[in-house]
Amino acid sequence: MTDCIHLPHWAAAPGLFGPLSRLPGGATIEQAELAILEGAVPGGIIRRGRIAPGFAEGLSDPFLLVHGTGIRSFDAPELLDEMTSRHAGVLVVAHPRPGAGRPLLSDPDGRLTSFGSDQASNLRDSGVWLVGREAAGAGAAALSSPHAFLAAAMESGAALYSECLARYCRVVESPADFLALCGDVLGGRIPRAAGLETDPPVVDPSATIGEGTLIGGLAWIDGGARIGRDCRIEDSVVLWGARVGEGSRLRNTLVMPGCRVAAFSDSSDKYIEIIGG
Repeated sequence: MTDCIHLPHWAAAPGLFGPLSRLPGGATIEQAELAILEGAVPGGIIRRGRIAPGFAEGLSDPFLLVHGTGIRSFDAPELLDEMTSRHAGVLVVAHPRPGAGRPLLSDPDGRLTSFGSDQASNLRDSGVWLVGREAAGAGAAALSSPHAFLAAAMESGAALYSECLARYCRVVESPADFLALCGDVLGGRIPRAAGLETDPPVVDPSATIGEGTLIGGLAWIDGGARIGRDCRIEDSVVLWGARVGEGSRLRNTLVMPGCRVAAFSDSSDKYIEIIGG
């Protein structure tokens, strides 16, 4: 049995899209991930809330720590086998993703050498860790951020390893990430354990759709949204209370809550576009 601490946000407040952001199908990001965790750690303790001194007391050794806004799926016994074989104090589950946020650098054996640096890396912290109690005791001296915790554990002499062991990972750190997560839900790419099943396109009953408008692909029109006549909306998300003017063309677009899209707007090229926010 492996216990788990679930921290949708660590010390900082969530960003524009946080754990309580609703997804197509009605569940929030946090509800969907908790459903996955309950299946991944059957019989284990799942604690939620902020991290504080003594947070690991009474938990299994090792225990899971899942932090950040997103939905991650993994096989807990596989993580435990990997940690045991490497004699690791902390196993950080990585996911391949270019960009500047939370890079992980490791040696050829997978042992972490640095993290959160400016050096180029295509691996990122997924927010899923398997933590030994000894390493947790060392990291507990620095709880201001995940980076500080890992640094304190590493300075104590604990061996930190990183492997790409997530079966599914979508970390939400930007509006574009949220649009991608919605696309995964609508496209059936999300783990079934999350309990999010949809039949796209999804149009909320409280949304208003103008005459002649076509909505197709992996699209979600949220409650209270108003779409003008003769629009074409494909693979896009129009969130609560947004307005899309008549004759508009949207593709790969996220329209933020309450935003107004002018009539005859065209964002139908191949690039992701965020309107509002």
